[in-house]
Order: sequence, then structure tokens, then C-alpha cells
Amino acid sequence: MNKITFSQAIDGYLLFANARRLSPHTIRDYFTTFRKFLNFLEEDPPLEEITPKDVESFLASQPVSKKTVLNYHTGLSALWTWCVDEGIVKEHILRKVKRVKPEKKEIKPYSQVEIQAMLSSLTHSKAYSRPGKRECKHKLQQVELDKFIFGGGEVDF
Repeated sequence: MNKITFSQAIDGYLLFANARRLSPHTIRDYFTTFRKFLNFLEEDPPLEEITPKDVESFLASQPVSKKTVLNYHTGLSALWTWCVDEGIVKEHILRKVKRVKPEKKEIKPYSQVEIQAMLSSLTHSKAYSRPGKRECKHKLQQVELDKFIFGGGEVDF
């Protein structure tokens, strides 16, 4: 096995991720995770010396939502998968780290009053003014179609 450091593994993985044309957003998220983990380690150890306990401690120390912790786990897992495939490490340590389950957010439906307010806003534009003219608003076209699309009306075609 090669004795490469964590930061060297990051550099190699990022080249791989760009070559695979992962989205820039994914690459940026992964890089942010890698940087945070490297800062957590406080040094740049050889990759093979990093333990599942190091990863668990890192994930447990993060003051973020469970969904974000899951994203951190996913990014580190992608890195270790690549390292195993490349023969850089023998063991995929992230498989020994339990993945958190993100909390399910409650879906709160709009009240009837809120729906009525939204539907009534579909009839006229927002008030506006032009230099030298008084403030005005105009009637919107296709009000019935907009209400239908929004779920508050019927339209005959």
C-alpha cells in the first residue's frame, strides 16, 4: 500500500471526480467535507492511519443537522471507495461507521385564509409607479387559468 496523506488522497480524488464530471456542486460539497475533516484531525496523517473512531468523532462533533452529517458521511465514503479501488488503502473504514438517519420534516399545509390570500393576489399586479405618474396596478391576464393551475378554480377549455 502507498503511504499517502489524507490531503494527497483528497487531491487525487478531486482529479478523479472532475474527470468523472461530477457536478461542481457535489465536488464543492465533498471538498468542504474533506477540509473540515482535515481541520478536525489537526494534522495531515497517512490515510491508512485514520480510524473509524476518528470519523465517528468528527461526525459527532459537527453542530449541523442530521442530513448534513449524512452528507459528510457520503463524501468521506466516496473518498474511501476511490482509495480502495485505487489500492491506496485496504479497508473501507466508512463501512464501519453507522450512517445517521435524517429527521423527517413535517409538512405543514397552508390554511384556508393563506390560500385565499394567494388566490386573490392572482388578479392584479403588484402596485408600481412610473416617473411623473401616479401609482397604479393592472389587471392580470389569464386569471382563471392561473387560479386553476394554483388549484383554486375551474377552467373550461
